Amino acid sequence: MSEVETSWTLIRGAAKGDKGSQKRFYARYETVIRSTLTAMWHGLKPMPDIDDAAQEVLTECLKKEGVLSKADPERGSFRGYLYKTTVNVAMRFGDRRKRKLQQHQNQPPDENYFDTLAKEEPSAASEFHCKWKQMIVRNALELLIKEAEQDPEILQRMQLLQLLHVEEKKWEEIVDLHPEWVNGSGKPKAQLKAMHRRAQKEFMEAIRKVIGIHSPGTPADIQREYDILFPNTK
Repeated sequence: MSEVETSWTLIRGAAKGDKGSQKRFYARYETVIRSTLTAMWHGLKPMPDIDDAAQEVLTECLKKEGVLSKADPERGSFRGYLYKTTVNVAMRFGDRRKRKLQQHQNQPPDENYFDTLAKEEPSAASEFHCKWKQMIVRNALELLIKEAEQDPEILQRMQLLQLLHVEEKKWEEIVDLHPEWVNGSGKPKAQLKAMHRRAQKEFMEAIRKVIGIHSPGTPADIQREYDILFPNTK
């Protein structure tokens, strides 16, 4: 992903009708949008069409004088704007679908309809938050992989994170798997721990860079966003 094209610059280009910007906007946030819609409509049967609704979210975001064309990065994070827009479209689209079915089946309006949607919104918020975090982590990994082209040792440190935190390998097992990561001077475990500290620092710095792409702001703004998304890390 580009470190230059932030979400706000992408929005401005897409809102002006640039087709390339519109495609990149949707490709970047499609998973987040679709997952949030699915969670929002969990209690509705039949569920409205996800493809049509996701396209409507895109249209709402990028149409002339649309929500995001008026959005101001000084007034809030892009994450908040996208969530509100997706939920509003989900409510409107779901209501439209529900009422159409009721009219077709000649049934009275469902008085519990909005209660159903309101009940599912906390699940939608949780799903949005989860998918947004996954996107940030994925983009941070992509950024580190790109940087590893110039510094192969970055890739080694990424592999160390994978072994420790995903595969749950012990330090001794990692030494056996990758003896080339340690040298003869000093204790192997201590060397790996130092390597791990550097890997964690690089990864958190990459996450902050990515947050700055999706929600540009001052260093303090980016740190606040980081603390919201990753409250248990420093």
